[in-house]
Amino acid sequence: MTRRQLLRGAGGFSLALPFLPSLVDPREARAATAPKKRFVQMCTQHGAIWGASMYPDAATLTDSMTYAGRTIKRGKLAPQRPTAGVAQLSPVLRGPSTLLTPALAAKMNVLRGLDVPWYLGHHTGAHLGNFARNDGNGGDAQYMQAFATPTIDQLMAWSPKFYGDLATIRQRALIVGPRVSYNWANPATPKTPGLAQVVAGSTDARALFNQIFVGTAAPDPSGVTTALVDRVNAGYQRTCVAAARAWRATIAAGSTTTCSGCPSSSAR
Repeated sequence: MTRRQLLRGAGGFSLALPFLPSLVDPREARAATAPKKRFVQMCTQHGAIWGASMYPDAATLTDSMTYAGRTIKRGKLAPQRPTAGVAQLSPVLRGPSTLLTPALAAKMNVLRGLDVPWYLGHHTGAHLGNFARNDGNGGDAQYMQAFATPTIDQLMAWSPKFYGDLATIRQRALIVGPRVSYNWANPATPKTPGLAQVVAGSTDARALFNQIFVGTAAPDPSGVTTALVDRVNAGYQRTCVAAARAWRATIAAGSTTTCSGCPSSSAR
């Protein structure tokens, strides 16, 4: 961290923030912080994206092999430039060319064809491995409803191999949306986990923010919980009330001093 960065932080709110590796040289940042494990999954429930829009062009699959009677194909991901400033692997997998670079694409994997080998129909659980959460369309799907299991996100979140130290972890897993993530009723007791059940998700942006930045502790009574303009207005109203009371007391004493600038509603 440079002297200027330190002085700027000393004069503002940044001193309340944890150490920011982004402020140091990349080599120093890598040495100061261990790699963090992250797992992010996004899904669409009803196949609303066409394959031709979601996946890279089949012409990119230049290598192939046979496995278990099926032909498997692969190819290198190479971002295309359909328009200036835009890079894309497909019409859906796209972004600014300054971000979606060939170096980033070389670290990515786009998998297609990981299908359920039997009829499942409408479901919300199979994205992460709980085939029991389906709408019962067909005999196979109805049969699987009796075998609810935790989803992979929860298995990782409760594994000591994923979170070796919980000291700085506010939330093991953050779930956005309903009926996607499932876990044992008592994941903290592996010997008596209970039955698999849905993990409640949320679509409330503020509630999700509070889960990871506010936590479950009692709120700070001196913390800023309302907009600054509302706090200023509240202070102004308190001042007007006090001024109005003093004015009434002055009038009662026979003085002709007046009070201006205060709203009439404050003189209660």
